[in-house]
Amino acid sequence: MNAVVIYPYIVPDTHWLRLAALCWDTVYRLTSRKAPPDPQEIQDLNGALGGFLKPLYAEDFPSAGTEFKKWLLHGKGKHAAAAVSRHPEDYFAMFTDKLPVNRTVAEFLVRNELIRPRPGGLPTSLLRRGLGALGLGDSLVREDIALHYLSLVASRMAEKKNADLFAETSEFTRTVFYSARVARSDVATAVLSAYLPKDLGALPPSRIAELRSELAAGRLRFQKDVQSLVDEYSPVPSEEELQRLRASMIAIAKERIEQSREAYRLTRISAAIKTFGVSLTPPALLTTVASALGIGIFLPAAIGSTLALFGAQTLIDLKKARLEREKAAWSYVLKVGGATKRRRLTRA
Repeated sequence: MNAVVIYPYIVPDTHWLRLAALCWDTVYRLTSRKAPPDPQEIQDLNGALGGFLKPLYAEDFPSAGTEFKKWLLHGKGKHAAAAVSRHPEDYFAMFTDKLPVNRTVAEFLVRNELIRPRPGGLPTSLLRRGLGALGLGDSLVREDIALHYLSLVASRMAEKKNADLFAETSEFTRTVFYSARVARSDVATAVLSAYLPKDLGALPPSRIAELRSELAAGRLRFQKDVQSLVDEYSPVPSEEELQRLRASMIAIAKERIEQSREAYRLTRISAAIKTFGVSLTPPALLTTVASALGIGIFLPAAIGSTLALFGAQTLIDLKKARLEREKAAWSYVLKVGGATKRRRLTRA
């Protein structure tokens, strides 16, 4: 399945969610059964896309709770360095059913002031009884502890769903759990964000739904190439080294997109110039071609006298242009951007 798991927040960032809608068929989020309704903008987007945003609950992944207990009680609290140095006193507001631990763990958290009630919320005595049954969003969990647990749960979710993994926040979740699944999501969203029109947020949900439908096959090929690229680097000795390679992988992906862009532009020019007749003088021909293609004037002035009118060769070359564009999955990014631009032009 072409999917991604997003955490730790219940409500995803809206701009990222729009990008994700063009990258993955399904977005799973780590949420709570007690969560309030989504903001209207997300409800509209999710509805237009047929419910592509799906819930997952921590209580359905008990193995993560077992791992968390071992880490917390017997692992001597091995935190990521960034968590200890930068977030020692920050607390993360959580619905307690997102932390379904047993009473032993709950007492340990309270005793060590790793969890506390929010002002006006549950008294400490109730927190000690165990968190899973309360289902109330009034606890504060020390941020490094909360995000370590949520990272465990999200990684188990991603394994079960064979999905990529996207962490919305905090360097220490990535330091501890940076993996090929996270790298794939980073590369996909980074390159898509770099090439899409900046007004993606202004597109109505209905148009994003059209794009998803139009480009479904391209989206799958794009994700396959992203995975192939990351797999070239994933057998590195450590998670930290993989994370350091993130920028390089994104740069390589962008380079391949540029290669696709150049190959497509050349075949597009080759095909397009044959649609103009010999009646045009070379300067006028160059201007017309440049305008039609949205490019600068760089073709040789000698063309013009040998150009054929519409014919078999033109059709062959147009087909060649389409094939050139389709042969590289990285061109999916160009197609998405081009599709949004074309629709904007037709509305003008």
